[in-house]
Amino acid sequence: MGVRPEYFMATHPDSPFYGAPQRLDEMMGAGERLQAADLPAGWLRQTFGVWEGWTPRDWRPRLQGWKIHVSASLAHATTTLERVTSICVEREVAFKFLPNEAMLADTNGKQADRGSSGKFVTIYPGDDTQFAELLIALEDALAGQDGPYILSDLRYGDAPVYVRYGGIMALHYPDERDQPVAALAGGDTLTLVPDERQPKFTVPAGVELPACLVAPYERSRQGTPSRLREFKAVSALHFSNAGGVYLATLPDGTRRVLREARPHTGIDGRGRDALTRQLEEERVLTDLSDLPGVQHLVGSFTAWEHRYLELDYVVGRTLTSWVVQNSPYDSRDGGAKRAEYGRRCRRIVGRLVDTVAAIHARGWCIGDVHPGNIMVTDDDDVVILDLEDASRLDAERTVGFRVFEFCAPEEFTAEQADWYAVSRSIMLLYEADWELEVVAPAFWAEAVRRLEAEYGAEARAQLDAVTARFPTLEHHLLSPRETVGLYATPPTADEAIPALDAGVAWSRAFSARNSYPGDPTQARDVSESLGFGRAGVVWSRLRTDAAQHSDDLDLLEAAARDWSPEEIPGLYDGLAGLALTLADAGRPSAAVAAARRALQGAEARRRLDLYGGQVGVLLAGIEVAAATGDEELRRDALAGHERLHRAVARAGGHLDALTHRRGLHFGLAGLALLDLSAHLATGEARLLDRAIDRLADEVGACFVTADGEMMVRDVDNNRALPYIEWGSAGVWAVVQLAERLARQRLLDDEQRDAFARSCSADFYVYPGLDHGRCGTAVVLSGAGPRYAAEVQRQRDLVLATLLKRLDMAFVAGDGYLRLSSDLATGAAGVRLGLHCLAAGRPFDWLPLGRGTADRIAALPLPDAAGVPVPDRPAALIPGVVGHG
Repeated sequence: MGVRPEYFMATHPDSPFYGAPQRLDEMMGAGERLQAADLPAGWLRQTFGVWEGWTPRDWRPRLQGWKIHVSASLAHATTTLERVTSICVEREVAFKFLPNEAMLADTNGKQADRGSSGKFVTIYPGDDTQFAELLIALEDALAGQDGPYILSDLRYGDAPVYVRYGGIMALHYPDERDQPVAALAGGDTLTLVPDERQPKFTVPAGVELPACLVAPYERSRQGTPSRLREFKAVSALHFSNAGGVYLATLPDGTRRVLREARPHTGIDGRGRDALTRQLEEERVLTDLSDLPGVQHLVGSFTAWEHRYLELDYVVGRTLTSWVVQNSPYDSRDGGAKRAEYGRRCRRIVGRLVDTVAAIHARGWCIGDVHPGNIMVTDDDDVVILDLEDASRLDAERTVGFRVFEFCAPEEFTAEQADWYAVSRSIMLLYEADWELEVVAPAFWAEAVRRLEAEYGAEARAQLDAVTARFPTLEHHLLSPRETVGLYATPPTADEAIPALDAGVAWSRAFSARNSYPGDPTQARDVSESLGFGRAGVVWSRLRTDAAQHSDDLDLLEAAARDWSPEEIPGLYDGLAGLALTLADAGRPSAAVAAARRALQGAEARRRLDLYGGQVGVLLAGIEVAAATGDEELRRDALAGHERLHRAVARAGGHLDALTHRRGLHFGLAGLALLDLSAHLATGEARLLDRAIDRLADEVGACFVTADGEMMVRDVDNNRALPYIEWGSAGVWAVVQLAERLARQRLLDDEQRDAFARSCSADFYVYPGLDHGRCGTAVVLSGAGPRYAAEVQRQRDLVLATLLKRLDMAFVAGDGYLRLSSDLATGAAGVRLGLHCLAAGRPFDWLPLGRGTADRIAALPLPDAAGVPVPDRPAALIPGVVGHG
């Protein structure tokens, strides 16, 4: 369903598990070193990130000011750097540069950040006088050299020389999630303001243009006549560093798509820039202009320094979006929706195959077939978009872009590679988890079997006709040397739990940090954490009374002891999670020390949520105090809870930070869980009332889909989310716990059934605990016997996702390219979830101490026979108004 680049970068051929992400030059080779000069005597050389910096030994930098950027194409990079180095060394001016071809190609690549792309060399003048002198020298020295336009900067003259006012020495302040924001000291008060690095040139407030920039600035503001001015409205559909894609409307209402190409950017695997590809695509589209199923070319034009293709606007959605919108996720209607969906899929497949065959018949291969480039119209017709990677069928196959799940092996011809990608696009329609074939090659055959069983022989025949057009594949391009297999029949839960534990133990051999490999997309090292590392594996084993690896507790205690104050104190990603685990493991001194340090660290940070902020740290503090009997820690954690409550009660940033992403990990549901933990620790009824009020806010922010599912809305990405981490299941889980503590139902039957439907789908993208089927199944199990049959069905569907090797079971991680053993996305979490289902303890996965978990497990359902009526009635949470 579209794999993020971070997952690809974390695949290593020697491991079936995700590893540490690699840089581009590590994966693809650094290429030629671009700096030919030797470091001058008396100069210093430093490497930081992707940059190599050269500075005079006695350099004293300014805090901020005007700085110079130089861009370069790959063809001119060595010459450009040679000339810039000569100028800077002669004048003893500090500078930094990208040292090799891979780094330069990456910064000029299609997916590079548009605000920083193109910056090959950065020069730091000592003052504005030297700044002006350097500009004159650089413009003269670099005449005739070329490079990308740096969108964040102002161009000086005709050479690839650009300027921007910004920070020279690093200044930062933390945002609401404690991520560093690059800053400038602004105004007379020197208050820190963001150092904006947007893809447009801006002059910070209070900064004056030097005289040498007045003329270039005025030139940049002068418009030039172009076809672009004939459109009455232009809005962006998509941006990449290669150029934008825009919806443009003419005065008569006709809509067009404009595809922009920026020279020297968007470098592909063939070394071509966006402009070169666009010129080739124009030739292809002209040749195919009479062909149905290909986006029609209206014309082309140049505006400013960028070139545009003008294309017909196709009403519809990409194949990926069409699948998400139309897949029959609920089969309890007797199969009518599935049958209708299958009929529509067969029409789409037929049109797709016919269109690709027709393009091939004209002598062209497409080269970049994937669901994002296949548009499905409102009447289920197909239009192929984006032919910039097309080439002649008889040409030697070279790869411009790789959407790796759809990229055929190197030995395939260009025509075979197109059909390979078509086959995977077809499978996406029917079995969206087909990407498991990367780590479990036998899964492709299983996906084909399921396709036929669920959608019939005609759908299978369409796929077979496509796969017959290319050689049988033994392994995917990204498959590791050691792969895993499938169960002939899914294991029982009793079989799966020890098999998963064995698989987790085996995975440790593949961890570079002697931990357990998990999700690779975290910003920092989380190899010891609760969510993604050792603590999560240990904690899940403690919950199920399983044996621990011989040295895991000692290593965890050492990690907690050595935790730096600068490191994250959070629950799932930091020290608080280690404290919670050590307390459950019977290491009270280490647990209390870690919890105290986490509290101190959280007090110095802005982040508030359960996942990595104050809510999670305070929760761990209360739970560790309850487990160890440490009164001072208990007092401090409860006092911190009250301070946080008062801060959130005030309108503004504190509340806003917990209402943007609704659900357990990032929303008010997490704060409500903290309230319930404090209620259990103190017995104070006001804390239970407080939790119920917050949950009313969370439920009120949910919406009910047309299919009757209660969902959380992702307002940034226009998605509906049912999961624990970020979604309705996490909200419902805390509501269920509050109901048991209040001894009264807080939801009506309609609300409860809507939550249940969101936890009862036929398809979830991933199997894991935090944002997968296992988590939603466990939450459903907490709603009582009314849903017992569906809980059993969901459990069986979880078991059917497990992979195997010998007597070990495994869980595919997010992205499906490798396995994961962690609590959040992998085997440790699924193992814990299966335990919750088997033991009838639906809250054991919540990040609470073992003693608290045991108390909760003894609480009856609020509508169970014999439950006494409370003295204080709890108000029902108001119903959700409206549908999404």
